Amino acid sequence: MYSLHVYLSNLLYNPEAQICFQDPSTSLMENIIDLHHFIFFFVVVISGLVLWLLFQIIDNFIYSYRFVNKRMSKVRNIYYNESVDNYLIYNFAQLNYKNRTFKENKTLEACWTLFPAVILIIISVPSFYMLYISEESVTTVLTVKVVGYQWYWTYDYTNFFPEWFNIKTDSKDIDDYIIESYMEPEEYLNKEEGSFRLLETDNILILPTRVHLSIIVTSMDVLHSFCVPSLGVKIDAVPGRLNKMDIFIYRMGVFYGQCSEICGIGHGFMPICLHAVSFLNFLIGDL
Repeated sequence: MYSLHVYLSNLLYNPEAQICFQDPSTSLMENIIDLHHFIFFFVVVISGLVLWLLFQIIDNFIYSYRFVNKRMSKVRNIYYNESVDNYLIYNFAQLNYKNRTFKENKTLEACWTLFPAVILIIISVPSFYMLYISEESVTTVLTVKVVGYQWYWTYDYTNFFPEWFNIKTDSKDIDDYIIESYMEPEEYLNKEEGSFRLLETDNILILPTRVHLSIIVTSMDVLHSFCVPSLGVKIDAVPGRLNKMDIFIYRMGVFYGQCSEICGIGHGFMPICLHAVSFLNFLIGDL
């Protein structure tokens, strides 16, 4: 029993299985997963009910075709010969067909109009709550401006770092807080160390953990979409418009995302590689 539990846990929580959500790193993503599980319960119930009703309809159709259209024609011929016994058989068969389940039921019609409305109301309560907290604005420590181009991303830290101190080189990097992030070519990947094809970038987005962050997203050419599933972030990058979202990352790690808007021939080749580090390491520039 224990081995079965371990097997199912590894199957469900293994990112390579691609059958579940990525491990969340924000409370927003945790709430999204909980909302998905809550709604999925109703999806299973409704799907089972609809399949059962469909089976009943098919069964009624088969009964009507086989019994009424074939056997009843023979009964009618006998009935027209004024046989009392066959007259009773004919009426009994008609009564049996009329009383078939779900052939005509006004109560059932009222139920399948009322119940979906009630289910939608139940689902709407946590959905509106999630929508509200995802749009809630708080005082943030850092704002990062993300700009989408064909086909790469740029990250701008200008409101936080007038100068970037790099602890590795022991020097100040002036104007190095605007980062251009291109997809890493496959020939430069080190797959033995766990590099992912089509997801690695030459320059990464670095964000601190356990502080409130604000992400502002826009585009310079066409529609893009900045999407990082582990953070619960999916923001459209619209030319001439700034879209904003506040996040709070509670654990360190490496998170991947991609553009989720079809933006042209290079749509599949503008990944997002995000490293979440402690706030102290973020300040001193040490990963």
